[in-house]
Amino acid sequence: MSTNLPPGLPRHTTREELSASRWTAVGLELGIPASVPPELLAQAFCHASYARETGLGSTASNQRLEFLGDAVLGLVLAKHLFLQYPE
Repeated sequence: MSTNLPPGLPRHTTREELSASRWTAVGLELGIPASVPPELLAQAFCHASYARETGLGSTASNQRLEFLGDAVLGLVLAKHLFLQYPE
């Protein structure tokens, strides 16, 4: 076990568990439900250039989530415009 972990944590706490608990805390601070997996939060905040420079791989960045969000936003906007201006 590394001595770089904060004091007061259970001895079985791993770096991954510590990282997950920090992402959960960030999510709660932003009003994101605790049911959102911490790995998804980490991906949402990971810019493509950081993922590339650190060798995390292309699936570690937020680009797929950004694409999905853009598609959902487009769908909602199209529905609104279709209902608001039926002609």
